[in-house]
Amino acid sequence: MYHISLKQTQVVLLLPLTICLLTSFYAMSVDQAYAQAKAPKRVKQTFKLDGVLSTSLYLRNDTDFDPSPRFDDLDGQRDGQIATYFNPRLSIDTGHHVKVYYQLELGWNAWGLNNPSQDQQFMSMPGQALQGRHRLAYASWQDHQWSLDFGFQDVRDPSGLFLNHAIGAIKVKRVFGKSSLKLIFAQMPDTTYEGVGFNRDYITDDNLSTDRFVWGGHYRLKAQQWRVHVAGYLLTDDSQFERSLRLGTFVFGTRYKTKKQHYWLHLLGQSGSQDQGGALNQDVEHQAFAIQGGAQVTQGRFTYSVRSFALSADDDLNGNSLQSAFFGSAKNRSKTRLFTEDESRDRYDNLDERMGSYLGVLAYNPAGLMVSDLSLMYRANDWYRLDAVVGLASTLNPNRALGARYMGTELSLYQGFTLSPAAQFFVTALALLPGKAAAVLINDQDRSAQQTLYGVNLGLNAQF
Repeated sequence: MYHISLKQTQVVLLLPLTICLLTSFYAMSVDQAYAQAKAPKRVKQTFKLDGVLSTSLYLRNDTDFDPSPRFDDLDGQRDGQIATYFNPRLSIDTGHHVKVYYQLELGWNAWGLNNPSQDQQFMSMPGQALQGRHRLAYASWQDHQWSLDFGFQDVRDPSGLFLNHAIGAIKVKRVFGKSSLKLIFAQMPDTTYEGVGFNRDYITDDNLSTDRFVWGGHYRLKAQQWRVHVAGYLLTDDSQFERSLRLGTFVFGTRYKTKKQHYWLHLLGQSGSQDQGGALNQDVEHQAFAIQGGAQVTQGRFTYSVRSFALSADDDLNGNSLQSAFFGSAKNRSKTRLFTEDESRDRYDNLDERMGSYLGVLAYNPAGLMVSDLSLMYRANDWYRLDAVVGLASTLNPNRALGARYMGTELSLYQGFTLSPAAQFFVTALALLPGKAAAVLINDQDRSAQQTLYGVNLGLNAQF
């Protein structure tokens, strides 16, 4: 019989271990040498901080077109406010094909309302502390023809009429010479309660089952000064119990732009359905459209422009099996400041939003809406600019506005003074001559009153 001694046993056990250790050290040395040979050069990270700080004075003679005394709301007649708004944005270039973006909004903070001297000046109680919000927070990876963006970012369709929101999204883009294809997945916020706890747990009670999602693709073609856009999006909305909505939106757009000329046209169509969305829980079919176009020409110191957009209206009956009002972002290219969003600073008091309704973050107007405007801008020199705008608005289905079609005429005169490349002062005079439709859709008491609405905006902007 062959006997193995203790020493032999130790050798047998130690030999494989020694071989493994030597192999590991050799592999580590090879990897280290390879890493030193292939080590990337040290890259330089760059940081960029830009933004704007604005302080503005708003004065209006009324908040609607009805001069009737408001005994139940004595402060709701006239509108006057001084406020400050700060919007910084940080961009970080990591040097490894990745950029990180972060944007913060402090304000709209009214001088007579928001108090920075509180013990907890950033408390969540509305109307007292300084108001702030995180607007954008996303990263962008780029490598040759590919790019990937993920996080809270601006999501916009080619027209901006349907999607024009800051929401959580993932974008994948591929460039093919003079064309590109972009795919998008996004989630829109909703207020549907998920879970069974009294105090909502935002981690465990968010189950992705009653949420609102958007999928889509956007193809763009460049041909000299021309751009052609074709895009399609699908909205799935399960935020309403047993009333799921499926909405498809198709966008076609074209643009021609040179140094002195700019023309654009967008056509949009919507089709979809909602389970039990009508009266008596009947299913609803959705068919809607929108159109937007404009032209801008510069001659010397003058710039002329004409712009128009239309959003389809619902039919005469509310709650039937057909919904034909366009669901959109409530944003457009109009230069009006009362009918539509004021680009100096949006206070969410523009008439197109006040007269409509909302499905989550999408707005729609049962009476429909068409706004057209003419503008003349004169740039006298490097420090003074004048911009005059005349806008007209009307409904598309008068039967949803007590038989009224004409909404009114808006007049605005903007004057901008450049104090330095980083500071501007502006004055805007505004007037709106309301029609019957505006009185019906906006007034709180007397639906026939058509008092002229007028006001002024003064402001200072600092850019960095």
